[in-house]
Amino acid sequence: MSDNTWIYDHTYQTTAELTNIFPETNFLLQFCAHQQTAILQFWQSRPTIILGLQDKHLSHLKQGLQLLRQKQYTYFIRNSGGLAVVCDPGVLNVSFFIPPTAAYSIEEAYELAFSYLQRSLPELSLEHYQIDHSYCPGTYDLVVAGKKIGGMAQRRRHQAVVVMLYLSVNGDQLQRGQVLQHFYQIANTAQDATFPTVWPQSMANIQDFFSNAFTVTDCKKRILQTYKQDYPHLQLMSPTELAQQPDFAAIITREKTHQQHLNQILNQEVH
Repeated sequence: MSDNTWIYDHTYQTTAELTNIFPETNFLLQFCAHQQTAILQFWQSRPTIILGLQDKHLSHLKQGLQLLRQKQYTYFIRNSGGLAVVCDPGVLNVSFFIPPTAAYSIEEAYELAFSYLQRSLPELSLEHYQIDHSYCPGTYDLVVAGKKIGGMAQRRRHQAVVVMLYLSVNGDQLQRGQVLQHFYQIANTAQDATFPTVWPQSMANIQDFFSNAFTVTDCKKRILQTYKQDYPHLQLMSPTELAQQPDFAAIITREKTHQQHLNQILNQEVH
């Protein structure tokens, strides 16, 4: 077992960097399992629509992608389930990696991540339940005063677990909702109930519930302070240090190849 508990904090800006987001998350999950160490990951990106695997089956995906290009969003399909979400500099993504020694069930892992967030934002009456007309609705939508401020997903590998949160901290959440509302209106002309009818007003920013400015940096600090209560000895891992870990290049190459395969349909839709 490693003596270190790691923090990995990175902003993905270029197109090449964006393709690393989920391959790096998958590497960290394997690293967590092999090193038997907890990891806290923060990440942000430039304006990007991250599609879920289900979105591949939209009846008019090509037309939906044309809209995203017109709105100047980068887009790609992530290698996990669910539906589309928006990432931009006002959205903070947080991942809690839990080593195999902890042996959390699916629900227990979600509740652990939810507890970290509750303790980090005690001013908010935070709940979790599905907001049907949000984008990417799910049982573990993060809710304040009936408005969705984020969501959670989970992956497991080699008995390690990662619970991944996205948090709409600040920025134009109404516009985020409108983009995906229009995307599904155009791409889901078959009105398949698999895909949400997005009501932009069903979602909000964390900032909306604070009287003073609340930034992504503020949110990170709050979560880090809470995390340190359980893991007082934290060490920051830089992208260079991450790339120097054993098997990093091989695993990232494999994961990126898989992701490229998933995204072939998007390249076909462009032409």
